[in-house]
Amino acid sequence: MKPIRALIVDDEELCRKGIRLLLGEDAEFQILRECANGEEAIKEIKAQKPDVVFLDIKMPEISGFDILKRIDPDEWPLIVFITAYDKHAVKAFEVHALDYVLKPFSKIRFRMTLEKIKRTIWDRDASAIARSLMQMMSGLEATQAIAGPAEFLDRLLVSDRGSYVVVWSKDIEWIEGADYYVHLHCPGRSYLYRESLKNLEKKLSPDSFFRVHKSAIINLGFLEKIIADYKKELYALMKSGSKVPISRKRKKVLFTLCREKYGL
Repeated sequence: MKPIRALIVDDEELCRKGIRLLLGEDAEFQILRECANGEEAIKEIKAQKPDVVFLDIKMPEISGFDILKRIDPDEWPLIVFITAYDKHAVKAFEVHALDYVLKPFSKIRFRMTLEKIKRTIWDRDASAIARSLMQMMSGLEATQAIAGPAEFLDRLLVSDRGSYVVVWSKDIEWIEGADYYVHLHCPGRSYLYRESLKNLEKKLSPDSFFRVHKSAIINLGFLEKIIADYKKELYALMKSGSKVPISRKRKKVLFTLCREKYGL
């Protein structure tokens, strides 16, 4: 039998690597290419006509849904959504999509997806799959209108010395920006995570996390006190003893938030 030709589309390098490694363990799959953005994905889907696309939904500029809208439904491959969407949206995937993989995904869950792809490929009705995807996209919009905005990330999958570690958002004390990476400072140790501070800020709950500086976000649950040095520069003193600078622009907002939320 011919190998199942797969395309991986995700703006996060770590996620693409995880999918690539798991697909590499199954000889029935052939990876055509990895795409890090929507424009590249549209070009490759039209040119290579893959059998299946592992497609991230929330990407900068062009989302996974926008990619599908720019391709003729008659030419859609099988789509497996890679998503961090909330439980309400996941229900829509369960009803209409071929499958979805919720980040961070386990090896067992991913293998189940691969088996589902194989069964579908063996007895495929492309037009029915395209109709199902169009129904799913409409259903998702209706579901979100009722359920409200997607939930924020409660965990991140982080590469750590050749393995992967699940870091829960509630355990992150503060986050330090470093170009296209961030340092996740947790009690006892820190992790390097490939994501810009600006993008990660959008994915974290504003009820727990607050950007105090252009290069720093703090978890308000770890905030011990706000202190000043001899130059009257302000710092957030965290429970670990770390001092995180507070910009003058963010000072007033932080004080207002602390008064409303904690009565400080």
